[in-house]
Amino acid sequence: MKIINSLVIPTYAGSKPRWEVRVDLSGRRYIFIVAYNVRQEAWVLTIKDINGNSLIDGLIRLVPGVDDFLNQFRASSPGLPPGRLYLKDLEDRLDTAVVTRKNLSGRFALTYTEVKEA
Repeated sequence: MKIINSLVIPTYAGSKPRWEVRVDLSGRRYIFIVAYNVRQEAWVLTIKDINGNSLIDGLIRLVPGVDDFLNQFRASSPGLPPGRLYLKDLEDRLDTAVVTRKNLSGRFALTYTEVKEA
């Protein structure tokens, strides 16, 4: 496996409980909607195609330690980007990594990595 490109998706957790960002991943544009779910005490992600059609609707809970948030949805949603989407712990201390309402944008980076099989 060879990493071709890595991209950090902008997050605004310090100032907003919900935001939307358009990102180009592997040659296609997507809409990411990140919202804080008070009941779950967690950030959740919705992914839509550029026409606003939901590919994954609020089912991705942004937690550290998951190798690829998209992997479990690939069979049911073939329009997803082919790379890996995960949270990178910027402190590189995964054993103490807990995402809170305030630290998503400071301690963690929502990262997309495009890979190519060697």
